[in-house]
Amino acid sequence: MTHFKWVADDDSFDFVIDSRSLTPGLNSLYQSFANQPKFNQRVSWLQTSNVTNMDEAFKDSSSFNGSVSFNVKKVKTARSAFQNCASFSQSFTYNMPELEQGNSMFRDCGSLTNLAVINLQKAVDVSRMFENCSNFNGRVELSSSSNVSNIARMFSNCSSYTGLNGPPRY
Repeated sequence: MTHFKWVADDDSFDFVIDSRSLTPGLNSLYQSFANQPKFNQRVSWLQTSNVTNMDEAFKDSSSFNGSVSFNVKKVKTARSAFQNCASFSQSFTYNMPELEQGNSMFRDCGSLTNLAVINLQKAVDVSRMFENCSNFNGRVELSSSSNVSNIARMFSNCSSYTGLNGPPRY
């Protein structure tokens, strides 16, 4: 299996998955749970150690606040992965040494407070990553030798974020 897509339209649908059936060959979560406004399931059963694409994985799933414990060390793109997940407030550390494109990754996640995105050695575009996350005050580590070329509005409208030197001025 190289890609997983949530296809249930029944809002009350619940399921049990035997994680052994999801092979380590899974390499894409592109739009896997996107556009599911009532989706709120635990997804930590996904074997994500080989996933490289998380673009729009949960985008516009506004009720999603499921438990995640993803291995994201190989993820290269996570554009808008959790964008508009207004209820998402899970505390988790995303160790992302291969991430290149993370623009709008958590944009408009108003409930997000304490999350860490670390080891961004290869990041190029992290613009709007936490834009409109008014409660966010987590940890973000960009490598000093990073390739970052776009950080525009990365913390725009993050009124709770203090970073290292007070609220950002983006």
